[in-house]
Amino acid sequence: RDRDRDRDRDRDPGNNRRNRSRSRSRERDRGRAKSSSSSSSSSSSSSSSSSSSSNKAPKKRKLSAMEAIMLENEKKKAEQRAREEAERDAAHTQKVTETKLENWIFEGIVVKVMNKQLAQGAYYKEKAVVIKVIDDFIAEIKTIKSGHVLKIDQDELETVIPALGGAVLVVNGAYRSKKATLHSLQTESFSCTVELKSGKQIAGIPFEDVCKLA
Repeated sequence: RDRDRDRDRDRDPGNNRRNRSRSRSRERDRGRAKSSSSSSSSSSSSSSSSSSSSNKAPKKRKLSAMEAIMLENEKKKAEQRAREEAERDAAHTQKVTETKLENWIFEGIVVKVMNKQLAQGAYYKEKAVVIKVIDDFIAEIKTIKSGHVLKIDQDELETVIPALGGAVLVVNGAYRSKKATLHSLQTESFSCTVELKSGKQIAGIPFEDVCKLA
């Protein structure tokens, strides 16, 4: 039988060529599959490496000598500005103290009566408008509620603070007699910030130095 098969193969050389061709084709397919697998593995490894490197936080760049000097100069300038601002505030406070006068009443301001004995306390804490100033310290007032006209010493009166945005008169200090608008209140320090007609804001004015305008 073996001799018969050998004879058959010898008789059909075309069949032998086809077998050899199929064998080479299978070998080429296996080679391509290995190459594709290797390429895919390499690509996956490269992608993984790239992803891990992109997730790393960038290192902080060390400042150059010139940048360090510039940063230090900016810090010194900021400190200098802060000192100058503190000195200006101190100078302003001193100026306010020096310019404060004993009398503070002006015509046209709204005041509150604080005399408990006057008319047996009938006018206590009632608001009134100053209609005339006599000898700097005596005010002629007209009460808002009852319409009564009284003469009273300024020591028995108190300034009235309006709602925010209300018109006020600075009655003492560096900005005495200046009309303004009440901008904000600092209740912890019993002071306020006002805005002058020029648009300039003045902070830290004591409540007693500002009064509502009628």
